[in-house]
Amino acid sequence: MYQLIPLGILLEVTAAGLGTISKQLIAWTENASPKLKKCTLTLGIFLNVIVGPIVDASAYAFAPQTVIAPFASLDVLFNAASAPCTLGWQAERLTWKHFLAAFLVAGGAASSAFFGNTPQSDITYESLLDQLLQPWSIAYYIAEAIVALLAMATIRLQSQGRLQGMALGGVAGLLMGNVFLLKGFVTLFRNAFEEDDWDAFKHVLPYMLLVGALITSALATYFMQWGLRKYKGVYMVTIFEGIHISSGCLSGDIVLGEMANSSWQRWFGYWVSVSFILAGISLINFASDNVELQLHHMSYIQSRLSVLESPSRSPHLAASVASGPMSLEKYATPITASAILVEDPSRPASAPGSISW
Repeated sequence: MYQLIPLGILLEVTAAGLGTISKQLIAWTENASPKLKKCTLTLGIFLNVIVGPIVDASAYAFAPQTVIAPFASLDVLFNAASAPCTLGWQAERLTWKHFLAAFLVAGGAASSAFFGNTPQSDITYESLLDQLLQPWSIAYYIAEAIVALLAMATIRLQSQGRLQGMALGGVAGLLMGNVFLLKGFVTLFRNAFEEDDWDAFKHVLPYMLLVGALITSALATYFMQWGLRKYKGVYMVTIFEGIHISSGCLSGDIVLGEMANSSWQRWFGYWVSVSFILAGISLINFASDNVELQLHHMSYIQSRLSVLESPSRSPHLAASVASGPMSLEKYATPITASAILVEDPSRPASAPGSISW
């Protein structure tokens, strides 16, 4: 059934590239001008929700999920390599840890494609339905739901910090990792098209798979967009892809049973390869020191507010202060990625009535 595995891998690499572009566009909206903010956010979401999943779905039509899923890790490499240039305002720097991580991820993806390419049985409507309703598949659904609910509770309880960032990226990756939904629908559609037999689409299962894939993709994009607007791109994408790959590989093995016909040596080699990918992703994660988008510390802003409030510096602000107390939070939001009206101490004093950026 899978004679075009290289094509599937190529499509997944393309999907990873589109994923990098879409996530960076979403992250860039926090530093974009008001005129470009809506445009970049819309384009980023369009690529992430529409174009990327279509290319991704095409990849799963030509290769097993256990082969394709690890190549999503290339999104981390593409993002880590390009973020210092495209998202320079986030102050990301490439170190030796990034290059070692690149080696682990690339090597793990290549070896997982080798070990994961095992004999596959043809998927029919009956076999897919039976596989989805196996006890271990149901146990996987329950475990995933519990983890997702715990992550959402953490997001609500933690207003900021690494823990909330991990929860946002983790729940997004977990939801996006449900590629068995997309895989099942694409496989049924391909079989129906090739054999001109559409009996499977007289049942509710294909439509449930499609709707489930669309809902999980939309929810994953929501949480990912939330995280990218609060945390640095390299940090968020790393967590997202780590959970995404783990979930995709686990669901391919447990829910679809794609490793059922493999020898124990291939099964062991496959999961060692996946562990290399996760190790590389973790290394990139810990290479990032300051993960939140914070351009100025609260203490510095407090020390400069007296300048902003001075009537001789800004008549507009003076009028605002005279009409009521000034809110410090307006100028000291800890996650702000847009410019804050503070005077740059490295520049000469501005003329009266003007404010430096």
